[in-house]
Amino acid sequence: MPIAKVLDNIANIFEKKVRADAIDDKKGNARDTLPEFLEDFFLQMYGMKAMATKKLLEFKEGVLNNIDRHIRIKWFGKLVDWLPNNVFGEQEIPYKEEAIHVYLYILQNVFPPDSIEELLDDDPCYIPQKKSIDSVKKLFAAQPTHASCVSLLNDLKKQGTVVKGLGTCLHFDVTFDLIMRAWYVVDNESFSPCVAPR
Repeated sequence: MPIAKVLDNIANIFEKKVRADAIDDKKGNARDTLPEFLEDFFLQMYGMKAMATKKLLEFKEGVLNNIDRHIRIKWFGKLVDWLPNNVFGEQEIPYKEEAIHVYLYILQNVFPPDSIEELLDDDPCYIPQKKSIDSVKKLFAAQPTHASCVSLLNDLKKQGTVVKGLGTCLHFDVTFDLIMRAWYVVDNESFSPCVAPR
């Protein structure tokens, strides 16, 4: 599967998962894990179980073959538990079910939820700096003085780039890599889990 198709699928999955989570939250139901959601996603897309399984395996192969070519693909592979804990080098990143909720919490705060798929297709992909920083502050509201949180916010403040027509922005993939790495550190060291607000 070509890298462009892998990225298109990821963008589509993220947007549909945000919608599905909103419905579950409204009904008071537990959200699906990303692996659970993926099975339903491909089944709804292809109808027949055998075809859905085949397409999911093709997608998985596309993800695994491109993890070193795009950081967004690497993070997706980690969020769905297809990659080892040492895939990000010296920082151990174990699979955590709630990590996808953190990722999507920030995502739907920097992009309108109904435009996620479309906006993730932009190259380069920019997100508003202020919205990103505000979302990070809410995410880490219970641990605002943690060294990783302070360092992350400082990095996001320094990395702003003025983009014509968009204002001061951050690069999507660089920013999300920083946010998720910081979240893993804070979550691992906190007495209570650091979860995304709902």
